[in-house]
Amino acid sequence: MKKYIVSLLATLFLVCSFSCSDDDDATEDIMRYDLVVRNETEEEIIIYVNNTTDTRGFVNNGIINTGEEKVVHDLEAEAPYLLRAVNNGENLDDFFFELPFSYDNSEEHTVIINSPQL
Repeated sequence: MKKYIVSLLATLFLVCSFSCSDDDDATEDIMRYDLVVRNETEEEIIIYVNNTTDTRGFVNNGIINTGEEKVVHDLEAEAPYLLRAVNNGENLDDFFFELPFSYDNSEEHTVIINSPQL
């Protein structure tokens, strides 16, 4: 009986050792970056970001007070995005700032939003 258990454990160890696939190592890590959005307007603004290859549409990334900044984390490098800013209390379609962007590295990037020119 003892030989049977040892042989079963050895077989189980070999099966587990060789059952792992090399495919796990082949997956590439997606490069990501952070986007800093600075509000240089005279109003509180709301920022929205849209990954244009995604079906979710614009995502509300929150309010930024005058003179402050907000970080949008973990954006996918090389993906096309659209950033919009609206005055707090207004609809997304009433944006005063729009910027298409795509960065191909993992460095932090900064966008400064100024008051709209009349």
